[in-house]
Amino acid sequence: MGITWDRRQWRDADSLAAIGELSARWLEGALAYQPEDFATEPAPETRPLVPVLAPLNRAGYVTTNSQPGVALRAGTGQRAFVTGYCDDLSLRRLEGAVRDTDVVLVAFRPDEGAGEPVVVTMRDGGEATLVGRPASANYIRRVWDQDVTPARVAVRLGAWQLLEARIDQAFDAPPQRARRTSARRSS
Repeated sequence: MGITWDRRQWRDADSLAAIGELSARWLEGALAYQPEDFATEPAPETRPLVPVLAPLNRAGYVTTNSQPGVALRAGTGQRAFVTGYCDDLSLRRLEGAVRDTDVVLVAFRPDEGAGEPVVVTMRDGGEATLVGRPASANYIRRVWDQDVTPARVAVRLGAWQLLEARIDQAFDAPPQRARRTSARRSS
């Protein structure tokens, strides 16, 4: 087994659930390749999050980026967040799970306009990392076309893109609570 074998696994993924399973296996170290990351393993700061991220992927929320929270000290710190893709049912479940918590959920489709991005990392008192803008359809095609069939890319293009971030009062004003923006609403 190796990267070539792992890439073939992605080629055979036929649904968001299959992509989620492969993402979980990559996080757990069973695969050495993941199309959107290109790394052979998760970043060191992600390893402690694997026990949470792998089940999220298997439950229908395909995670693509995350970081643990680090308390803001002397103008430097980071807000815990996770981004990814999911279908309508998973979005409804996530909305229910974060209701009345200190987690904000922002959902949008590829190429949809979104509100202001959320600051997730501060360095020396300045904004260092912002997330919460939708990935473009061109980006999704460019990253995924080489590893999954066009029909599977369409699955990603039709999925909700999500940002979940913990509200941290040490950062600037908290982002809006739950917001869904889409021309096509689920029923």
